[in-house]
Amino acid sequence: MTVAANKSPSWRCVPLVVMLIIGCGHHTSEQSVHHPFSELAVPVCRASRPAIEQGRSTLERHACWRAGGPNDRSVSATCRIDSIGEIHCLTDQLGATPPGSFEFVDDNGTDACAVREQRGVSCWSSLKLDWSQAPSDLHFRTVSVGKGVSPMGPHPAWPYARSYACGVADGNSLICWEQGKDGRVVKFPDSYVEAAAGGGRLCAITLAQRLRCWRGGTLINLALEPDPELPGPFKHVDVGPNSVCTIDGEGQGSCWTTTDGTESLFKLGAVTSVKAGADHVCSLHNNGEIECVGEARPAPRIRLRYLSRPSVFGNYCGITQDGISYCWGDPSSHPMP
Repeated sequence: MTVAANKSPSWRCVPLVVMLIIGCGHHTSEQSVHHPFSELAVPVCRASRPAIEQGRSTLERHACWRAGGPNDRSVSATCRIDSIGEIHCLTDQLGATPPGSFEFVDDNGTDACAVREQRGVSCWSSLKLDWSQAPSDLHFRTVSVGKGVSPMGPHPAWPYARSYACGVADGNSLICWEQGKDGRVVKFPDSYVEAAAGGGRLCAITLAQRLRCWRGGTLINLALEPDPELPGPFKHVDVGPNSVCTIDGEGQGSCWTTTDGTESLFKLGAVTSVKAGADHVCSLHNNGEIECVGEARPAPRIRLRYLSRPSVFGNYCGITQDGISYCWGDPSSHPMP
């Protein structure tokens, strides 16, 4: 079923606690470990250091991997696309990947979608749920996978909390589709240049560089409950479960949060990319250096040209300036790609 979205836009954020920025120390191991991205992956950064969190001492653990080969096209927190367009994912997370040649991939931890080279989007799920509503006749620039939120919490097995994905197709059309054989397909009014789907929220940048966001938990509610748009100009947006982050026309990054009912805004400075996690934000500065605020895993001392959205466990992947996929985080909480 195709639904037309309401034209009046909306926006709201929920809490993010800004806490501590911790850099990665010198590596202490060159031990080889198994890695699905390549037959041999070397941890190039492993460190433990004490941190002070709300008055008590904790131990931050951090490990980094370099994997894949040069000229990787795209990387998410779970999957990567190599130089010839083939997808490689964690076998214990998303199962069998679709065949073909792809340009871009995104995932939400249980579901992934990838943009095909010619036209169409392929989506698949670790829970073997149906994604047959994914468009096959349009070419998309990128795709963003969100997770529906119900009063009982996010869970794609519940029909009223299905995962959904959104993308801007050629012609600047914003289209979203829902998981399931009877999943809805929504085409939003007006023209857009970028979109980001988060936990029960969708934000997009219009052709006029204004920020327009919807909320509501599920795709049908996102289409029916918009909030007022922000003027901009904006050139990049990302949506996390607890925040909305943007880069304005001058390259300055910002994130909106709400803490104890009070809405606040914090500045990131000059950045080329910003990605919002559940309780943290990581950004790329103009020189490719990574900076993280909040309860993020320590950022490695490496320069990237692309930064992925984080996994639900706060692990990240990126593409180095040499075109090689690179991941970091806490391997004890979640297997790294």
